Amino acid sequence: MHLINPLVAGIRGAEIGSVELLERGTSTHAAYYRDFPATQQYSAQPIPLDSFGSATLYVDELVDVLVHDSNGVLVRQFVAGDYAAAVEVISQSFTGVDYRDGSRGAHKPTNLASVLDLWKTNSGAIDWKVLVGGNVLTIGDALATFSGLYFNVKSYGALGNGVADDGAAITAAMAAAAVSGGTVFFPPGTFRTTTVISIPPKVSLLGSGAAATKLAIDNAASSCIVFGLGPADSGARTVRDLWIGSINTVNTQSLVGTSNPTLRALFEDCVFGNDTTTKGVHVTLQTSDLNSLVQFNRCAFYEMNNSSIIITGSSGVGRSIFRDCEFKSLYTALAVSNPHIVAIDGMLVDGCRFDASAVTGPGFSYILMLPLGQFGGNKFINNRFTVGPATISAFRTTTPTPTFGIWESGNSFGDATTGYLPMYADTADGYAAVIQDSVGLRTHGSRANRVVGMNSDTPTQSLDGKNYGIGIIRRNVLGAQTITTNLGSLGDPFLVQVINNTGSPLTPSFGSGFSVTSGGILLIPIGGKGQYQFMYLPSTTGTTGAFQLTGQAVSL
Repeated sequence: MHLINPLVAGIRGAEIGSVELLERGTSTHAAYYRDFPATQQYSAQPIPLDSFGSATLYVDELVDVLVHDSNGVLVRQFVAGDYAAAVEVISQSFTGVDYRDGSRGAHKPTNLASVLDLWKTNSGAIDWKVLVGGNVLTIGDALATFSGLYFNVKSYGALGNGVADDGAAITAAMAAAAVSGGTVFFPPGTFRTTTVISIPPKVSLLGSGAAATKLAIDNAASSCIVFGLGPADSGARTVRDLWIGSINTVNTQSLVGTSNPTLRALFEDCVFGNDTTTKGVHVTLQTSDLNSLVQFNRCAFYEMNNSSIIITGSSGVGRSIFRDCEFKSLYTALAVSNPHIVAIDGMLVDGCRFDASAVTGPGFSYILMLPLGQFGGNKFINNRFTVGPATISAFRTTTPTPTFGIWESGNSFGDATTGYLPMYADTADGYAAVIQDSVGLRTHGSRANRVVGMNSDTPTQSLDGKNYGIGIIRRNVLGAQTITTNLGSLGDPFLVQVINNTGSPLTPSFGSGFSVTSGGILLIPIGGKGQYQFMYLPSTTGTTGAFQLTGQAVSL
């Protein structure tokens, strides 16, 4: 309420006169009150003035005040009431200016007009509307535009308390999103479902972060997520910021199954497993179309129940990409038959970390390579493989004559503190039929740059040609020196250096694993070094081979 102060003081010349109150700029009489609490509204006009030309009147708007004398002659006219620019606002929510020292900051005086102008400036539109995509909308209409993009599962009845079955609600949200395409949103919580979540084309899932939102299957015979069939050009479906797991104690199904032959899907910032009730494979990839692609970025896979993490399937030829992911086993007795990844073809693993340091036995290999498929190779680059008590190798194959393709480069197989593990298990001899490797896909970049060195005081010394591209032997005692190695892969170079510290000239001989013409090795003088360049080539049968001498040099 605003008191019309000039009338309280009285207007000279208006004694026993009257006053009219008009709505600002109009000829319409304004409402007024006779007390500040505004217990009763009045409308009768003109309003009589007392013998002092005064009256106590309150208004809640700007008004034109017309003061008349006792004869009805206009003696005074002015505007009274109040307006936004004159209403002081002091709030922690707005910046103002201190009257005393001129400092600016929150909880300093400003005015209502400035506050309202801030709304207009930040919303982009007047009349309590907002600017959305160049269109001026009411707030209600603006919020309504999101309803066609985001489908909150709680709006369809999901509770997210880890107890209620939210499967029907999630399915309903998925169906609504599938009409024109959209994102199904999961607020923080644990969303238990006894129904497999089938993601149709044009639909994506979005959680509130893997630490906040868990999607958990509670069905003994179902995966948690599968992908509905759709055309190859339906676009990539995305799953982001979700923890995907199981809360069923007997379920051994894959958490995510991708049997859609033309699937294009993207997982980002998700966590898989990390619960003792996830007993199956985390992801099964069985796409069978060359245009398919399933990609995982910055995802974490935690295995706790003696199972593999990723399986590409027995006949899949689709592509899969894993970038900046973590593969970790927390189960101590992980079997050798359950590697982190069972790889068949078309796989790129880049910048990932493999950790089975908790595994104590039996033996273990991180990657099981299946026979070469249609794409012609897998690529493992810039990854780190952690050493553990039973972590015997990074790669392994059970194929009698290995025919897998691999591009491997820049990987770290342990470190100087914890030790190093071999690239290949002993069962993976590494050689292959020429027909499988003639395309040049089978290269081992980091092997070629890895060095193994040792002092040799025994007549026969073995070098690991599968896992190292450079071998150095320092012979310290008199006697013959025979050097052997294991099998390699087609085209693998192997540089062998022998340092003669015996005090006598030395002619080393190369035995098992090498192919050297009799008498073809130069004599190494006292204190000299012999350097021998080999390349792994097949034998005449094409199913076995040896490191054949391609060049040698002796340094004094």
